[in-house]
Amino acid sequence: MGDMDDDDRLTLSRPDDDRPRPRGSGRRWESLDGRLDRAARDPRIDPYDDANVYRGRGPSRSRQILTLFLLALVLGGVVFVAAPVFAFRSIRSAAEFGDVQALGQLVDYNAARQSLRTQIRPASAESAPPPDMLRDPIGALRRAWEPVSPQADVNSFLTPQALARLSQGRTPVGPAPTPGDGPFGGPLPAVKFWSTDRVRLGVTDPVQRARETIFTFERKTLFSWRLVGIRLPGAPPPTVNP
Repeated sequence: MGDMDDDDRLTLSRPDDDRPRPRGSGRRWESLDGRLDRAARDPRIDPYDDANVYRGRGPSRSRQILTLFLLALVLGGVVFVAAPVFAFRSIRSAAEFGDVQALGQLVDYNAARQSLRTQIRPASAESAPPPDMLRDPIGALRRAWEPVSPQADVNSFLTPQALARLSQGRTPVGPAPTPGDGPFGGPLPAVKFWSTDRVRLGVTDPVQRARETIFTFERKTLFSWRLVGIRLPGAPPPTVNP
C-alpha cells in the first residue's frame, strides 16, 4: 500500500465527478490509507491468524501477571519479617496511652509473668533447700524462724506505665515516659534473634547504655505476634524458651 500512486488512493467520489468534495475528505482517506499501510507492516500482526490478534499480547499479559505475583510475594515476605517489630511498636504505643484492651491482645500475660517470675525472685528463694529435721534439727528450726523475704509482684512489671518504660529501655519504676521522636516513638529495637515462630528484640537504655531489655515475641497466626517474655537488664539468658 505504501507504493500506491496518488491516483490509486481512495476518494469520496468518482474521478469523473465534477461535484465539489467536502473540504478535508481526501485527507481522511489518505490518513486511513496510511494507517492501513502501517498495520500491514506491523510485525506483531499475524496475517494467517483468523482472529487477527497480536501475537505478543498473550506473553505480555502473562509477564504482567507473573510480575504482580512476584511483587505480592516480596511484599508479603517483607510484612512477615517486619511484623514483630510493628507488634513491639503497637505495645509501646498502647502502653503510653494506657490502652489496656489493646495490650490484652498484644501481650500473653501468663507467659510474660512466668518469664519475669524467675528473674525477680529474691535471693533467699534461690538458696539451698532447708536442712533435714532428723539430720540437723537446730538448723531446721533456725531456718523456719527466719523472716521470709517478700516476693516481688510480677504484675507491677506489666502495668501500662511499666511496659511503656520497659519499651524505652528504662527501669519499670518511675514516671511514665514521654513518647520519643521518630516513627517508633523511641529507641529502635534491635533484632537479637529471629525465626519463623519466635523473635527477640532488644532495647537499650538511652541513659545507661549498658542496660538492655529483651522482649520475646511468639507468632500466633501468619502475621500476628504476641509478647510472651521480658528479660530484664542483668538477667541471665534463659536456658529454655521463656
